[in-house]
Amino acid sequence: MKYSLATHLQQLLIHLKQYKLDNFKSKNQHLRKIMTLNLSVKSIALILIFLIAGCAGPGRKTKPPALEEQQEKEIQETVSVQVERENLRQNPNGDKVGEVELGQTFVMVQRRGNWTQIQHPTHGEVWIWSPSLGNERVNPMSPSLILGKAKEYRNIDSVVSVLGHPTNVEEMAPGLYIYHYNNQWTSGSTRFGTDRFTQLKVWVDATTKRTFRYEIELPPYNGDAAGLLSQLGLRDVKASGNDFERSRYERKFPGIERLDLLRPNGDFRKFSSVVADKLIPDRWQRMVIVTDQKAKQYEDRMEIVVTLQNNDSKIAYVAPVIDVTLVEGRAKVGSWRLGPVPGRLSAGNSAEFVFPVPFDPTALDFSKLGVNVVMSNMIAVPPVEKLLEKP
Repeated sequence: MKYSLATHLQQLLIHLKQYKLDNFKSKNQHLRKIMTLNLSVKSIALILIFLIAGCAGPGRKTKPPALEEQQEKEIQETVSVQVERENLRQNPNGDKVGEVELGQTFVMVQRRGNWTQIQHPTHGEVWIWSPSLGNERVNPMSPSLILGKAKEYRNIDSVVSVLGHPTNVEEMAPGLYIYHYNNQWTSGSTRFGTDRFTQLKVWVDATTKRTFRYEIELPPYNGDAAGLLSQLGLRDVKASGNDFERSRYERKFPGIERLDLLRPNGDFRKFSSVVADKLIPDRWQRMVIVTDQKAKQYEDRMEIVVTLQNNDSKIAYVAPVIDVTLVEGRAKVGSWRLGPVPGRLSAGNSAEFVFPVPFDPTALDFSKLGVNVVMSNMIAVPPVEKLLEKP
């Protein structure tokens, strides 16, 4: 896939804001990518100045949901022990290396769910149980922790403040990102101090910075649905449907439109993963229609311009994918699945989306060209106008 300059800049901004100072190697790789664009030294300087200024400014809804910069601060955040005595561990829920007492104060390095890493004068960077520092105990597998309760939309920054920085961030489509949290065993412990899940994925809309889907991969889980729902912090209710692939719950839990407990290889005795959606994934099929379609010819490329109408007054849609067929006279030229492409279809509005076609336009007689477009997919995301969570 070829990336535009704007995409390179978005990727650079993510890594500038995402990682700690000891991760500059990743940032430098992205800087080298920009250098390959044959820009002048002056242009590169202007771009870097723009990015640095943007990182320091207020949040911008049109930029990728980057994490706050991890820079050294003149005043570092400190935490104090709130219990009579607590253990220090080498890793979250790992081997004990020491103890601390009520009232002792330490510099906090990072938080990861129910564990906080601190700087100890004797033991160095070690981990302590977060509730013993006055933090609320959390369930990293809970859908409400990731997606928000009831009608609220959770901001990714608030999720990161509890779960810590992700292992990596993936751009899965224009304007959509997946935050990956690996929970693999290392040095005698897992990253979150529990072996109940192996990976957590959080889907984020770049425009609103809100989460709308989460996925959890399990070891797998051996047991019934009731036990797994309990681990997720959910009550046991009757599933909307069961088959060899999943147990599905539709509008059974506050703030979750759909919850799937997925089975490995049709085994009813196990579950391999969990997918929770804040919004109905296939809602676009009822709400989005194609109102116009046309082909545009240029000297070096060809594009299909599609106008979509969103009849949904509550939900926005992004990352459209289409199936297009071109016909010249009565002869079929070809068929392609195109997308996803950038753009946002706001609630109750229409918008044009441009799809590049991998075909030589000079080989066609555009006066005889016919275009047929069928929608293949769109992704429902929180609408800017309807955000219910206060900033």
